[in-house]
Amino acid sequence: MGISKPIVLEIAYRTYAINEFGMATAFILWGTERGLLIDTGCGMYNIREIADELCKVPYDVVLTHAHGDHFGSMDKWDEVYMHPADFELITPELDTFNREKFARYPGMMKKFGTFDAYDITPEQLHYPDKTPKFIPCEEGHVFDLGGGTFDVSIL
Repeated sequence: MGISKPIVLEIAYRTYAINEFGMATAFILWGTERGLLIDTGCGMYNIREIADELCKVPYDVVLTHAHGDHFGSMDKWDEVYMHPADFELITPELDTFNREKFARYPGMMKKFGTFDAYDITPEQLHYPDKTPKFIPCEEGHVFDLGGGTFDVSIL
């Protein structure tokens, strides 16, 4: 029997990596006042369930970029932060293109051995049902978590 839930690893105090079946990794961390979820996975599992369980304070969601393995569960939130240059990559005009790219994920997962190692099926792959409101997040943006900050740096 394979693994049927993402693997959650505590990598530092109040900081967790959420490995979504070897295809994507999201991260959640928090301070005394707020938290931050970095990416929402590839859509094989509702990352919000895990983030809500782990994070003990209200949290914001930030997408590092507009690739399907980073925005798969973005529709579980009403708003997410993302760099404005990526806004146009997730639009109704490009929806057909994005869905076609997303449809290739099961083939990639098979190639990487995902279905051998995990107890999941291609039918679980979830394309976002809606697009949340995108909030601009650019270099220098600071998330104040209470007791610490998270500073955005673009590489």
